[in-house]
Amino acid sequence: MIFQAISEWAYDNPDVILLVGTGLVLCGIALAIRHIWRRWLKGGTTRIYHKVLRNPVRWWLLRPFNRLHRQWSEQNLGIKMAKWKKELVANILYDGLTKACDEHLISKHDKRRLMKELAHFFDIADLKKPNNHKEALKKKILENREFQIGPKGEIPGGKPGENVVPLYKGLGEEYLSRKKASA
Repeated sequence: MIFQAISEWAYDNPDVILLVGTGLVLCGIALAIRHIWRRWLKGGTTRIYHKVLRNPVRWWLLRPFNRLHRQWSEQNLGIKMAKWKKELVANILYDGLTKACDEHLISKHDKRRLMKELAHFFDIADLKKPNNHKEALKKKILENREFQIGPKGEIPGGKPGENVVPLYKGLGEEYLSRKKASA
């Protein structure tokens, strides 16, 4: 019964059946082309591409650019890495001095003196002792302009503790005045 209904519907709508059949045939063709490409053609065409086109272009045309980039990297990045290594070595020596001072193998004076020499040798400002002389600090503060930040004129409003809020006149005034009197 169901088969008979489907066959009658298919007989009455031949264009839908034709459309579905065409879609299935196109899917089969696409799968066949994909299979042929993956199985037989892809490996051969990629080998030919690499042998004939890609490798010679990379070798002859891009070789000068690659060489220049390598030289630039060796110069600039090498300096950055050397600076990082220099700071690492100074940090290790500083930790060693601190540990030796904590274990009372050297005095605090010797530790400060050696730190100063390390800072001078490695040229690292973090290891240098800050200058705490009063005149030097005063000069440094005067050179710094951050103290000028803030209001330049008179601050609006009353002084702290003054009653700057006007008294309320209106609805509920009697309640507030009684509450004020009781307090």
